[in-house]
Amino acid sequence: MAYSGDTAFVNQYKANFEILSQQMGSKLEPYVRIEMQNGEYAFYDQISKVTTLTENPARNADTALLDTPHSRRRVSLNSYFWAELIDKFDEVKMLADPKSPYAENASYAFGRQKDKSILACAAGTAYTGKTGSTSTTFSTDMIISASGTGTYGTYAGSTSVLNVDKLAGAALLLDSQDVQEEGRVFVAHPRQKHSLLANTLVTSADYNSVKALVNGSLDTFYGFKFVWTTEVTVASGTGIYTCYAWGPGAILLAVGQDDYGFNARVEERADKNYSTQLFNSMFIGCTRMDEDRIVKIECL
Repeated sequence: MAYSGDTAFVNQYKANFEILSQQMGSKLEPYVRIEMQNGEYAFYDQISKVTTLTENPARNADTALLDTPHSRRRVSLNSYFWAELIDKFDEVKMLADPKSPYAENASYAFGRQKDKSILACAAGTAYTGKTGSTSTTFSTDMIISASGTGTYGTYAGSTSVLNVDKLAGAALLLDSQDVQEEGRVFVAHPRQKHSLLANTLVTSADYNSVKALVNGSLDTFYGFKFVWTTEVTVASGTGIYTCYAWGPGAILLAVGQDDYGFNARVEERADKNYSTQLFNSMFIGCTRMDEDRIVKIECL
């Protein structure tokens, strides 16, 4: 009698775990300042620019002492948790070990939470002063509205989508504050990427060394490193996205001192018939460090 391989596997079932499409972790973490923090609150002292010098003092005059301006930012840590129970019998029924893909899927969520926190503090309220009790709002001088108006005039031309005019406007606002050119980043939704790809100045080889339209991607232009993320917020009803351009050191992300802000545990629970519990926690905080180093750009 001939051997049939199919018969040997008649009661065998294969279970594969596929992680569905999503942003896999943080995209913005490489473009912010990272500090380790031990405790709920931490304070970061800053030195402002000196605006006055002593000019042509008289001979043998008393030394004029000039106080260096100081400021301070407060960062508070927030806690985030995720846990999943995996029953022993579930593992038998699924014929696959779900612990690894479950944990991987959770780690992506924690990474996206970092980006949510970074974007929230980019134009949110910063806490300043000696005790960190002073609320400092985003500077209206560093905003380019959807219509294209801003501190130095109109940037958008006849459209409210992201275009070269708005990129130029964002660069001008940063230049006007002497923000370091190297390391500038532009954060926007993928919708804005396709608006830029429709602009001939961006896709022309005369302006962009990368064939952006051919590749369907846009990495750098006008001195900005682009980061495209679906975590960029859109206003309900208006469809206006809030994009950002910032320079180095504009945003600080603080992570809890233990385990670099992230803790992962896998252990059996005796109170749950020894089911396996996957547990992750994260402690992070964020603040805007300088109102003059970030531009908010509104786009359809």
